[in-house]
Amino acid sequence: MDSRVCSWIFVVLVAFTPVAIANSTWRHCSSTEDYHVTVKDVKVNPDPVIRGGDATFEIPAVARETIKGGTVTVQVYYLGIQVHEEKEDLCVRTSCPISPGDFSLINSEGLPSYAPTGSYRLEMRIQNESGDLLTCLRINFQISSKQSELQ
Repeated sequence: MDSRVCSWIFVVLVAFTPVAIANSTWRHCSSTEDYHVTVKDVKVNPDPVIRGGDATFEIPAVARETIKGGTVTVQVYYLGIQVHEEKEDLCVRTSCPISPGDFSLINSEGLPSYAPTGSYRLEMRIQNESGDLLTCLRINFQISSKQSELQ
């Protein structure tokens, strides 16, 4: 077989073979806000999230000062419409007190099997005990219907 034909067959196979790619992105809510907690990254597992399964958001961050406690508020949006909200004690998601420096925040959620597939946005706000905003971030992620779609 001609090498050019083999090359084209390879290109077509690669182009039409579904692959698992990271679908999540994140950013701070404001690029001008001087947050007391700086988020370094957001890891979503699995990525994309599988409906009916568990999703874990691991958020390594840096605290500028000691944080004795506070709250984490999570709002989830689908097609721009808020579909979920929860507020929880910060110390449930990480060990308190948080000393200045590196720490990680873990947010695990079980997704219902009827969750629509598609693009979602999660907005997370962390406040201290006085209600002062420590950080805010937006995570864009995908929900898929099943693992087989990723392979």
